[in-house]
Amino acid sequence: MYLPFAQWGHYEVVVHVRADGDPMALAPSIARVVTGVDGRLNAMSPVTLEDYTAVPFLPIRLAALVLSVLGSAALVLASIGLYAVTAYAVTQQRREIGIRMALGATPTRIVARFLGHAARYVGTGAIAGAALSVAMVYALAIKLPAMLPRVPLERAGPFAAAAAALGVVAVLAVVVPASRAARVNPATALRDE
Repeated sequence: MYLPFAQWGHYEVVVHVRADGDPMALAPSIARVVTGVDGRLNAMSPVTLEDYTAVPFLPIRLAALVLSVLGSAALVLASIGLYAVTAYAVTQQRREIGIRMALGATPTRIVARFLGHAARYVGTGAIAGAALSVAMVYALAIKLPAMLPRVPLERAGPFAAAAAALGVVAVLAVVVPASRAARVNPATALRDE
């Protein structure tokens, strides 16, 4: 777009240059070209696009960083809570494990039984959590369209990663105590209360 400089009323012009490699290495060459066009022009304060946008987008970047840290802390706390509750539930059924072992159940079948129960609970929670998370992202995108653009479903990686992390924690929370309980002598497990 060309505007008459005398009628425009601005006394500074921004020139954007796309460069391969280090863009600041081109600054002296650009200054020479600008001066060659008109000797009265002075190329001042060259800056990369990254540096130019750093200050205006700083609040959004800080908010994203804080939300990422808080989200990671929430995932850690949820993992600890899930592990504790699941491991406690398996440990509370130690007597039942002893009865099943006395009746001929193998340790593998006992662990598989508890894994099946945990998979149902964690799967239901993961589906509900992912659905609520996606709904929340879309609701925020409607309220704050400029700051939080709509997230397409192919970018659901963080939701899947959180669900997978909680799934791994649930598997560990079941396998570790169930394996220990399955190795205990059935008579000892039946005596313990």
